[in-house]
Amino acid sequence: MPKRSRFVFEVVIALVTLLVDYVLKRTSGRLEKVLVYDLLVVLLTACQFLPTPPTPSLTPTPIQAPTAILPTPDPAIQQSIQMILDREVQAKREADQATYQALLDPEADPEWLQRQIELLQRAAYPNLVAIRAERIVAPGEWALATVIVEEATSAGPNLPPVQKTYTLRTLRNLGPEGWKLTSPAVAPWGEPQVLRLKQLHLTYYTFDEPYVQAVAPLVEPLLAQMAQDFGLSLAAEEPLTLHLVPEGSPLPFWDQTPNDKLPSPLTPGFSLAQAESPEEFLLGSLVDRLGHLLLERGFGITPAEDGRFRLAHSAVQWEVDQAMGGQMGESLFNRLQEAGERASMSELLDPAKNFIGDSAKAAQRETLIYFIVEKYGRGSMALFLPAIVTGTDWQGIIRSAFGQDPAEFEQQWHDWLDNQGAFQTTLNSATSTPS
Repeated sequence: MPKRSRFVFEVVIALVTLLVDYVLKRTSGRLEKVLVYDLLVVLLTACQFLPTPPTPSLTPTPIQAPTAILPTPDPAIQQSIQMILDREVQAKREADQATYQALLDPEADPEWLQRQIELLQRAAYPNLVAIRAERIVAPGEWALATVIVEEATSAGPNLPPVQKTYTLRTLRNLGPEGWKLTSPAVAPWGEPQVLRLKQLHLTYYTFDEPYVQAVAPLVEPLLAQMAQDFGLSLAAEEPLTLHLVPEGSPLPFWDQTPNDKLPSPLTPGFSLAQAESPEEFLLGSLVDRLGHLLLERGFGITPAEDGRFRLAHSAVQWEVDQAMGGQMGESLFNRLQEAGERASMSELLDPAKNFIGDSAKAAQRETLIYFIVEKYGRGSMALFLPAIVTGTDWQGIIRSAFGQDPAEFEQQWHDWLDNQGAFQTTLNSATSTPS
């Protein structure tokens, strides 16, 4: 029940109580008093069971499995499509061009057809293990299949024996010839939809409905928490608008959609090392994009100033990591264990440097926000981000944000890195003695 309705109901109960009291004082019979008293108890008891509005929570709940928005295709269709995918695996492993070409729709986009054959001619796929359909949407003659591609990898300390990648397959039913692999098409994506939340309007297409539905309860609490961390207020602002659109040629969606867009999670595809499901990948993408919209709206930070943008980006990445359960942070610190020389704070907090092509220093810069949050709390980002905007050198940024001696701050960060086990591979190599 809305707050206003509940308030009115409670006022009515109070008035009834006064009325009953008045009646009791003027009723002589014992039975009449008991009946009036019982009526009051029933009314007050009913009031206790009135629903109250839920209290907003900033702690995200686990992503639930999506419910079926679109009808599940006939089992025979699923079996036929999986058979096509199995044949694709066999043809690619054996570099069998004739078999593979027979699986392709001859009326598909000519450039797409040529690219498929060229890829097969260039190299076989001996490590391809399987292509497994996870979800199939088959409106009419078209089908869009969410698939997991499994490929064997070289064994290594940080590599699983089988790498799994989520992606899509588009298929078309050619009647007597059955289902064929075809170029990406508009039809199976369905109609435009809109998710309207208090602080976010998200447009998307019907195929992505289960993924959007799964993350919808999490997005606004995460957005509210991120705005709070950044020291921004959303109360008086217009809702943010984002467009979730399929990406890739020859689909026209991406080019026809205005700014503030992000790709449908399955059109670029992603490794299961990045996310365990399309819902989780979509959640991370949404938090990342919304974080940058907040940086632009609140601080004017845009990619135009690449170094400053990447400094602020570390705060957004920290928020993404929290939303996805800390997996990115673990990977980041694994990279630091094998990093080379330790970068100075003057390099890492230089607003003019972006560290493109230097993954070791980029990783060290990204760990800074983990140190800052652990030392000063997540609200410290509200001090750090404005300092990035106005600062011209690292000492100025540290003094402005934290009021601390820069040299002392740097030493504390180095000590913290040592406690995290960073640079251990390098240190072990330097201190080992030949046998």
